Amino acid sequence: RQAHAEGLDAREDLDGAFIRVGGEFFYPSMYPNDGGFSVDGYISMFRFRKGVVDYKGRWVKTPRWKANRAANRQLFGNYRNPFFDDPSVKGMSRSTANTHILPWRGQLLALKEDSRPTAVDLHTLETKVANYTYWACATSQITSDMRRVVPSSTPFIRLTSTAPGGSSGRQAPRL
Repeated sequence: RQAHAEGLDAREDLDGAFIRVGGEFFYPSMYPNDGGFSVDGYISMFRFRKGVVDYKGRWVKTPRWKANRAANRQLFGNYRNPFFDDPSVKGMSRSTANTHILPWRGQLLALKEDSRPTAVDLHTLETKVANYTYWACATSQITSDMRRVVPSSTPFIRLTSTAPGGSSGRQAPRL
């Protein structure tokens, strides 16, 4: 969508985009003391081209987001604590995809430190694949939301923590 802004003078030669991810509750939290990182992921893009700035925003449609929409209410309890969730979502990915984005192979990966990434279309911001697994070779249930920029000649480095997954009861290997 185009919007007119008084006093804004976008440069004609500027051609690019500013893309960010953040969050907001689509449905209110189940508990008043829930943390700020429990919010649903929202990606927005400001596109600069020929002196015009366009804005686009989309919810990251994770399995969590879809389950909440289907129930028309919040089903997930306190931040990173599945024991407070509604029983109907037991075992479902709790990803909110709200902490970081990473450009990867012509798409964006919306990240959350306790879940696998969600692949999002680079141009439309529509959700493509929830629980993205990097060619199905990733076995960990979670991926770090911290990225490391490396030269293009270096293979992609993917960081994980709590490798067996969340509250599986299994110990993660110590490094």
